[in-house]
Amino acid sequence: MDNPDYDPFGGWIDRKTAIDVIEPEPDRHDDLRDAALKYTAVINAFGRRIEQGLATGSFAAVATTFWGVAFALGLACVDGRSMTEIASMIGVARATISKNAIAFCHANGLQESFYMKNSEARESYTASRIESIQRKRARLFKTPPLPP
Repeated sequence: MDNPDYDPFGGWIDRKTAIDVIEPEPDRHDDLRDAALKYTAVINAFGRRIEQGLATGSFAAVATTFWGVAFALGLACVDGRSMTEIASMIGVARATISKNAIAFCHANGLQESFYMKNSEARESYTASRIESIQRKRARLFKTPPLPP
């Protein structure tokens, strides 16, 4: 036979070495399949969110869902636009879009996109916002600020 992998005395030759068994190289196709499955799951989640917004019959619900997911995924349509700008355009609070984006990231195991604040910045912002509201309440109603 002309096949180099065939030994006429012993049959087919196995070209694997001991290192191939001890430390096999990961199959690149497994990583690609995992990425494709993750991509499909995220796109399906996006579709489900939009469908839920459509079911309410409210334009604001659909728009809030779309823009929340767009910010979460870092889509090109949000490039150069702020959550505040989009929120005022559709008539909702900026926090509504932000909460939608955060919920989408958490539900799909995604990291925050570069359009979103990270969790430490959100916690700091929340603390300062609460403090600001307490100061304003104390000034308007002449009441002592609430304890932390």
